[in-house]
Amino acid sequence: LIYLLRHGLTAYNAEKRYQGQRDIPLCPAGRAQLRQADLRPETVYITPLCRTRQTAEVLFPGARLVEVKDLQEMCFGSFEGRSYVEMEHDPDYLAWVASNCERRCPDGGQSPELLYACPLLRRRLQLGKYISAAPFQHSRSADAPPSGAAVLAR
Repeated sequence: LIYLLRHGLTAYNAEKRYQGQRDIPLCPAGRAQLRQADLRPETVYITPLCRTRQTAEVLFPGARLVEVKDLQEMCFGSFEGRSYVEMEHDPDYLAWVASNCERRCPDGGQSPELLYACPLLRRRLQLGKYISAAPFQHSRSADAPPSGAAVLAR
């Protein structure tokens, strides 16, 4: 069984900013919202960013944390650090939103299709390298952009 978890709240989340691959830590409110999970995995796979490590340390104390670059957050390119309000007249941002956020983000950003298409996500996570053939499900949340995850294998 595989669980994909979103990291705790950061200041950028609270300010509705795209953080993507910026290494933004959990904010005090984000830390306060976290509690130790009922699950006791031996190993938790996390992204290289501090917010996923901080989240996993609270949820799963004592678990072995393994950084996996292939789990890294989506790169939002020039949108990172900015809020949608700040970009409401930015032609690149408006074109991206008009494409249902499916176009590649400008200035080095990624295309979300890499994150949402199940076969591509399987390759991106390289699950075979970490977990033997396991059932896999995913869902796309319209109200939250792709973000860091912790992967638990049981």
